[in-house]
This record gives sequence, structure tokens and C-alpha cells, in this order.
Amino acid sequence: MQEPRIIKSKKNSKFTTVFNIVLNNENLSLAAKGLYCYLTSLPDDWVIYKNEIIKHHKNGRSSFGSAWDELEENGYLVGADIFIT
Repeated sequence: MQEPRIIKSKKNSKFTTVFNIVLNNENLSLAAKGLYCYLTSLPDDWVIYKNEIIKHHKNGRSSFGSAWDELEENGYLVGADIFIT
């Protein structure tokens, strides 16, 4: 089984560096770019529960799902199909 991961650059505990190619990707909505930024800020060993992300943010399930799918379709989420929902 492939380990789920998000493609991200190095970070330290006070800030996260985000690839400009992601932010400039015209195939991604602002919601997808925001979700990408949030996911890259999480510790590398963080277990991602989609329902927890939805519960703690203002976007609804549908918006979250669309943003998640955009990231997956554009190759920024790897092994995302095995993230716990």
C-alpha cells in the first residue's frame, strides 16, 4: 500500500514554504490552493482525516471535495485514495 503524502517543500516550525508552481497553476481554484497550503503546514507524520479538516474549516463538504479532487488530479496529492475519510 502506498504511503499517502502531499508534494511539498521544506518548512520549519514557524512558517511553510509553498511552491510557486502550485499557486500559479490556473487549473486550481483558490480553495484548492488554500487546502494545499494548509496540508503543507501539517507535520510530515500527521494522519489526515478529511472529516476533521471539514469540521474545523468554514468550507463545506462539497467545496472541500472539489478542492481535494483538484489537488489529486493535478498531481499534488499522492496516494490520496488511502487517506482516511
